[in-house]
Amino acid sequence: MPAQITLYDLERSRSQRIGWLLEELKVDYNVETFKRNERQRADPALFKIHPLGKAPVISVDGKIIAESAVIIDYLIKNFGQGSELEAKNEEEAFDINYYLHHSEATLQPCLLLLFVTDVTNKQAPYLLKSVAKKVTEAQDDGYALPELKLNLKYLDDKLKTNGTGFFVGDHLSGADIIYSFPLLDAKHRKFATAEDYPHIFKWIDLITARPAYKAALEKTGKPAKI
Repeated sequence: MPAQITLYDLERSRSQRIGWLLEELKVDYNVETFKRNERQRADPALFKIHPLGKAPVISVDGKIIAESAVIIDYLIKNFGQGSELEAKNEEEAFDINYYLHHSEATLQPCLLLLFVTDVTNKQAPYLLKSVAKKVTEAQDDGYALPELKLNLKYLDDKLKTNGTGFFVGDHLSGADIIYSFPLLDAKHRKFATAEDYPHIFKWIDLITARPAYKAALEKTGKPAKI
């Protein structure tokens, strides 16, 4: 009997890449989409799915699994045997695991800090806006932007060195899935340009042209800009 898989999707979130992975794996799944409130906070109903109330979360035969990197690793190991997404050897498996951690622990925090800057500047009281702007600019210029540029250059070089269009080997892997959110986010928010990071932009064209990627957009909507 096929596994019963549900993707708990929050609109305009990182859930889209999990939908993309499920489409690539060609497994049947259901999507339950939760809305954001007027302050763009997640629907409290998500707390009924997982104690942290975050998305994405998946359910596989009743087993609740959270955290994007864990979900990606779990789905490929359990449903990707013999597929393009499966690591071909131990070296590929090691590299994929590294990229899963790098994306969430090193790259994503840079983008999150820059998002916090935007929110702080917009929501600061009128009399404090100039002070808030100075503080956030110091944070961005002193840490977030240099770190983001360092990591983008690092990943662009990795794609150039690998030479296949993908991050690992000559095929789609969990590394490409996990990086789809932050690298597209960096492009959309104009932190990355084709002139500075040509290999990242070629990779973006490659993955977004895949039928499974487009199918996931139809089911989950566009990802967030965070």
